[in-house]
Formats: sequence, C-alpha cells, structure tokens
Amino acid sequence: MEEMTGKVEENLGVQSVQSEPLPVYGYDRNSPIRKRDEKSATDRKEERYIGTKADYEGWCDSNNGKLLRCYYDSDEHGWLWERKELIKMIDDAKREGVKVVLVKNYSRLARDATLQGTLIGQLRDAGIRVVSIEQPMGETVPMMRQMQAIMDEEYIRDLRQKSERRHAQRLAQGLPIMPAPFGYRYKNKEWMVVSKEAEKVVAVFAMRGQGKTYKQIYEALNIGVNVYYAILKNKEIYEGWIIYRKRIRDFTGKITGIELVKVRGKHQPILDSALSNIPSIVPSPDI
Repeated sequence: MEEMTGKVEENLGVQSVQSEPLPVYGYDRNSPIRKRDEKSATDRKEERYIGTKADYEGWCDSNNGKLLRCYYDSDEHGWLWERKELIKMIDDAKREGVKVVLVKNYSRLARDATLQGTLIGQLRDAGIRVVSIEQPMGETVPMMRQMQAIMDEEYIRDLRQKSERRHAQRLAQGLPIMPAPFGYRYKNKEWMVVSKEAEKVVAVFAMRGQGKTYKQIYEALNIGVNVYYAILKNKEIYEGWIIYRKRIRDFTGKITGIELVKVRGKHQPILDSALSNIPSIVPSPDI
C-alpha cells in the first residue's frame, strides 16, 4: 500500500512539473497627437489603449509566458500597412519562434478591419497567437473582434471628417492648423511673433540674398542646420500665408495625392516680399 502511494505521489510530482514558458512579444502603437496646449479627449482615450511593459508582464505571470521584447510604433495611424516596428516584430516573431503577440487593445494592431484580420491571419499561419489583454474573448470569438474593428473604422472616418471640417473653418478664418514654425509661438489659437527668432529669420533670407553660405550664416547667427532648412522651407508662412496640404483619398481611405491649399493668415508676417501677391484662396467646406 505504501509502495502504491509512493508511485501515485511520484506520478503527481511528474505531472506537476510546469511546462516551459511561452515566448511572448508585446506590441503597441500610438497615433499622432495634436500639438495643442491641452490634450484632447481623443488623445486621452488613445492613452488608455496603450500598453506598458507592466501590462505585458502581468499577463505573462498569469499565463505562463515570458516577455522577450516590446515593439512600439510612435506617431503611426492604425490604417497604415507599412509600420517599421510592426514589420520588424512579425519578421522577428517568425524567426525566433515566438508563440504569442500581446496587445492591450486590438485597435493598437490596426483600426482597419481588413488589415487587422490579415495581420492576425498571417501570424496565426505561422503558429503565433495574437492576444488582447483588454479583449480576451476576441481570440476565441473572432466575431466580437471583427465587430469592434468595424466600429473602429467608423470612428476613424467620423474623426477624419470632423478634423477636416475644423481645418476648413480655421483656414476660412486665416488661423493656423499646423505647429508654429521657428519665429512664432502658438498662443490663444494664433501665432505670436517671437522677436529674437524673427530677427534671425529675416537675417537668414537677407544673408542668402547676399550670396552667403550656410557656414557663414551659422557663424553669424548660431543656428543649427535643421532650423536653417526649416526657415527656408517656411518662406511663404513668414510672408503671411497659411499652407495646408489637403490629403486626397480613395473610397478605402488610402491617400492617393496631396492638394496644396494656400490662404492669407491672420498672423503677423515676418517677411515682406513682392512675390506675395497671389490672391487668397478660400477653401471649400469639404476640405
């Protein structure tokens, strides 16, 4: 009897040995955040969906996983196929035999239902599960994940339409919709001139008109090469224009072209130029 009990305990001991932990990757993405004085409600909602290393390690502790690496795409929209870290993660996961890719929310993987399904299918074919910490049922009940992805698509379309209407309204008022360039600061929904920076802007164009090289301009004004080329790029803005690059999309939302929209701005010009005599273009409401 004692011998039989010992064998049972021995067998139980063998069965209780824990299997090797599953190799796990974490993936996340955040969308471009609007550069404003305060974060919008959309930005705050975005932050709630972003996972942390602690989130992934917590899941691993409860599910016999081992977090090997985290991948993070910054300032990337969820309907874009080509994301640097996403592509690298998929390649690495296939090569290193990773069994689970963790996301906090499926929207971090993709907000496009077709793209999301394609990515999950591609990983599944390689023997890799995609698990959402917030939406665990999405793996076993794909319909729930797909419905959420379709709702995300509608959310993006609605957000884009609101954004474009807001841009149209601001352009019609001559107000900026992009971050303030060197020489200005964004304040009270307008651009305010920064005197010391504005003096350097004027000096850059004056010295270039005299045939000075960048080295000579740098020695005189002590401005970095990135600022130097940003100043040259924004010449029309310094002359009092607001420039908006309107994205032309097809029915799927894919960007197929860019249309330049140019309007007179309310901001104080830093440069005076005889070339700035192009009539102001009032954008249509569907911009």
